[in-house]
Amino acid sequence: MRGLLNVQYAVVGEEVYVLEANPRASRTVPFVSKAIGVPLAKLAALIAVGKTLKELGVRDLDPVPPYYAAKEVVIPWIKFPGVIPELGPEMRSTGESMGIDQDPYLAYYKAELGAGQRLPLSGRVRFIGEGLEDLKALYREAGFALTEGQDYDLLISLVPDPELRRAVERGLPFITTREGAWWSLKAILRARESGLRVQSLQDWHQKALGG
Repeated sequence: MRGLLNVQYAVVGEEVYVLEANPRASRTVPFVSKAIGVPLAKLAALIAVGKTLKELGVRDLDPVPPYYAAKEVVIPWIKFPGVIPELGPEMRSTGESMGIDQDPYLAYYKAELGAGQRLPLSGRVRFIGEGLEDLKALYREAGFALTEGQDYDLLISLVPDPELRRAVERGLPFITTREGAWWSLKAILRARESGLRVQSLQDWHQKALGG
């Protein structure tokens, strides 16, 4: 086959299963294209009809840009009445948000912002779930006040609690994984230190080219 192949895997323990393989682009392809400044789908289509990489002038098959591009899914939870937002196997996302920065945590912060998650730089955090003492200590050390009530600026719940639905309806940011809570705190601390810089995608690509 010549061109793009979308492969979906499932990993169970030490076993890797191929669920499907389709001769088409995945939703990740336009994201990567935008991140590195290379039109991958266009190149793949030309290769599928007989062109070669050499003819297309493609030399660097593994470009590493001097910045980070973070992706966050955009899920319109508000349009699913009564549904508590939690991770699952269903395809519910309607798009992705991209955050780019030379700092990985700021790239993450921007991606969250683009997805409608405005992580607070200060305020009150409510935790729901067991075994969260380490995260609570980190957020408290960062200056956040912890609360048990419904008056909060950020909700962190590792269990499918009804409070998650209330956060959606109130337009408040929420986190449902331990990794997300850790990355969000690092992103908040970095945003406090340096703020967010606005720069066009073309300028980022120019940096990647050494300009």
